[in-house]
Amino acid sequence: MVRVYNILNDDKNQPKLNVQREIDIDGRDISIEESVDILNEYFDMYCLDVEHAYLIGFDNQMNIIGIFLVSIGTSDICYFYNRSIAKYLLLSGTDRFILYHNHPYGTLDISSNDKNIMFSIKALANLLEIEFIDSVIISRNGWRCIEGGQCYEYDEEDGI
Repeated sequence: MVRVYNILNDDKNQPKLNVQREIDIDGRDISIEESVDILNEYFDMYCLDVEHAYLIGFDNQMNIIGIFLVSIGTSDICYFYNRSIAKYLLLSGTDRFILYHNHPYGTLDISSNDKNIMFSIKALANLLEIEFIDSVIISRNGWRCIEGGQCYEYDEEDGI
Protein backbone atom coordinates (compact mmCIF):
# COMPACT_ATOMS: atom_id res chain seq x y z
CA MET A 1 0.00 0.00 0.00
CA VAL A 2 1.37 3.40 -1.01
CA ARG A 3 0.02 6.65 0.40
CA VAL A 4 -0.62 9.84 -1.53
CA TYR A 5 -0.17 12.94 0.63
CA ASN A 6 -0.82 16.64 0.72
CA ILE A 7 0.09 19.09 3.48
CA LEU A 8 -2.46 20.74 5.75
CA ASN A 9 -1.93 23.21 8.56
CA ASP A 10 -3.01 22.09 12.02
CA ASP A 11 -4.80 24.25 14.63
CA LYS A 12 -1.51 25.99 15.45
CA ASN A 13 -0.86 26.68 11.75
CA GLN A 14 1.91 24.08 11.65
CA PRO A 15 2.27 21.93 8.53
CA LYS A 16 1.44 18.23 8.75
CA LEU A 17 1.16 15.43 6.23
CA ASN A 18 -2.38 14.43 5.33
CA VAL A 19 -3.18 11.14 3.62
CA GLN A 20 -5.36 11.89 0.60
CA ARG A 21 -5.68 8.30 -0.53
CA GLU A 22 -3.97 4.94 -0.56
CA ILE A 23 -2.99 3.05 -3.69
CA ASP A 24 -2.96 -0.73 -3.51
CA ILE A 25 0.46 -1.38 -5.02
CA ASP A 26 3.71 -2.87 -3.86
CA GLY A 27 6.04 0.09 -3.41
CA ARG A 28 9.15 -1.94 -2.65
CA ASP A 29 12.42 -1.44 -4.52
CA ILE A 30 10.88 -0.03 -7.70
CA SER A 31 12.64 1.19 -10.83
CA ILE A 32 12.16 4.55 -12.50
CA GLU A 33 10.15 2.83 -15.24
CA GLU A 34 7.83 1.26 -12.64
CA SER A 35 7.36 4.62 -10.92
CA VAL A 36 6.41 6.21 -14.26
CA ASP A 37 3.90 3.38 -14.79
CA ILE A 38 2.37 4.14 -11.37
CA LEU A 39 2.01 7.85 -12.17
CA ASN A 40 0.48 7.08 -15.56
CA GLU A 41 -1.93 4.48 -14.20
CA TYR A 42 -3.14 6.31 -11.09
CA PHE A 43 -2.66 9.99 -12.03
CA ASP A 44 -2.88 9.96 -15.88
CA MET A 45 0.41 11.87 -16.12
CA TYR A 46 0.92 11.03 -19.77
CA CYS A 47 -2.29 12.75 -20.94
CA LEU A 48 -2.99 15.66 -18.56
CA ASP A 49 -3.76 18.94 -20.33
CA VAL A 50 -1.59 21.11 -18.08
CA GLU A 51 1.75 20.44 -16.44
CA HIS A 52 1.68 18.65 -13.10
CA ALA A 53 4.67 17.86 -10.92
CA TYR A 54 4.83 14.93 -8.55
CA LEU A 55 7.52 13.90 -6.14
CA ILE A 56 7.97 10.30 -5.05
CA GLY A 57 9.87 9.92 -1.81
CA PHE A 58 11.78 6.74 -1.02
CA ASP A 59 13.53 5.28 1.99
CA ASN A 60 17.18 4.26 1.74
CA GLN A 61 16.24 0.93 0.12
CA MET A 62 14.04 2.49 -2.61
CA ASN A 63 10.74 1.60 -0.95
CA ILE A 64 8.13 4.28 -1.64
CA ILE A 65 7.42 6.45 1.40
CA GLY A 66 4.82 8.56 -0.37
CA ILE A 67 3.64 10.33 -3.49
CA PHE A 68 3.19 14.09 -3.39
CA LEU A 69 1.61 16.51 -5.88
CA VAL A 70 3.94 19.51 -5.66
CA SER A 71 2.68 21.75 -8.45
CA ILE A 72 0.00 22.29 -11.08
CA GLY A 73 0.98 24.69 -13.83
CA THR A 74 -0.18 25.75 -17.25
CA SER A 75 0.02 24.09 -20.64
CA ASP A 76 3.73 24.85 -20.94
CA ILE A 77 5.21 25.48 -17.49
CA CYS A 78 5.03 24.22 -13.93
CA TYR A 79 6.26 26.34 -11.03
CA PHE A 80 8.35 24.75 -8.30
CA TYR A 81 8.89 26.25 -4.89
CA ASN A 82 11.82 24.89 -2.92
CA ARG A 83 10.12 25.65 0.37
CA SER A 84 7.10 23.50 -0.50
CA ILE A 85 9.25 20.67 -1.77
CA ALA A 86 11.40 20.85 1.39
CA LYS A 87 8.25 20.49 3.53
CA TYR A 88 7.27 17.26 1.78
CA LEU A 89 10.78 15.87 2.00
CA LEU A 90 11.29 16.71 5.67
CA LEU A 91 7.81 15.88 6.98
CA SER A 92 7.83 12.49 5.27
CA GLY A 93 11.34 11.49 6.33
CA THR A 94 12.35 10.87 2.72
CA ASP A 95 15.92 9.60 2.19
CA ARG A 96 15.89 10.01 -1.61
CA PHE A 97 13.44 11.21 -4.21
CA ILE A 98 12.58 11.58 -7.86
CA LEU A 99 10.77 14.60 -9.28
CA TYR A 100 8.37 14.06 -12.20
CA HIS A 101 6.52 16.44 -14.46
CA ASN A 102 4.56 16.02 -17.64
CA HIS A 103 4.72 17.70 -21.03
CA PRO A 104 1.10 17.99 -22.24
CA TYR A 105 2.03 18.38 -25.90
CA GLY A 106 3.89 15.09 -26.07
CA THR A 107 7.47 16.27 -26.43
CA LEU A 108 10.32 14.74 -24.49
CA ASP A 109 12.62 17.70 -25.18
CA ILE A 110 14.44 19.09 -22.17
CA SER A 111 13.86 22.84 -21.97
CA SER A 112 16.18 25.35 -20.33
CA ASN A 113 13.47 25.78 -17.67
CA ASP A 114 13.53 22.00 -17.03
CA LYS A 115 17.31 22.17 -16.53
CA ASN A 116 17.12 25.25 -14.28
CA ILE A 117 14.50 23.61 -12.07
CA MET A 118 16.56 20.43 -11.86
CA PHE A 119 19.66 22.37 -10.75
CA SER A 120 17.62 24.30 -8.16
CA ILE A 121 16.12 21.10 -6.74
CA LYS A 122 19.54 19.44 -6.75
CA ALA A 123 20.94 22.34 -4.68
CA LEU A 124 18.01 22.03 -2.25
CA ALA A 125 18.58 18.29 -1.90
CA ASN A 126 22.28 18.83 -1.20
CA LEU A 127 21.44 21.41 1.47
CA LEU A 128 18.95 19.02 3.12
CA GLU A 129 21.31 16.04 2.68
CA ILE A 130 18.61 14.09 0.83
CA GLU A 131 19.53 12.22 -2.35
CA PHE A 132 17.98 13.63 -5.51
CA ILE A 133 17.91 10.68 -7.91
CA ASP A 134 16.65 12.37 -11.06
CA SER A 135 14.01 14.54 -12.68
CA VAL A 136 11.72 12.75 -15.15
CA ILE A 137 9.61 14.15 -17.99
CA ILE A 138 6.49 12.15 -18.88
CA SER A 139 4.41 12.59 -22.03
CA ARG A 140 2.07 10.56 -24.21
CA ASN A 141 5.13 9.67 -26.30
CA GLY A 142 7.22 8.22 -23.48
CA TRP A 143 9.40 9.44 -20.65
CA ARG A 144 12.92 10.69 -20.16
CA CYS A 145 15.30 11.27 -17.28
CA ILE A 146 16.87 14.72 -17.40
CA GLU A 147 20.00 13.86 -15.45
CA GLY A 148 20.52 10.17 -16.15
CA GLY A 149 19.78 10.37 -19.86
CA GLN A 150 17.53 7.30 -19.71
CA CYS A 151 14.68 7.55 -22.21
CA TYR A 152 11.79 5.33 -23.19
CA GLU A 153 9.48 6.07 -26.09
CA TYR A 154 6.08 4.37 -26.24
CA ASP A 155 4.95 2.58 -29.36
CA GLU A 156 1.53 1.37 -30.49
CA GLU A 157 1.84 -1.91 -28.58
CA ASP A 158 2.42 -0.16 -25.24
CA GLY A 159 -1.28 0.57 -24.98
CA ILE A 160 -0.94 4.24 -24.12
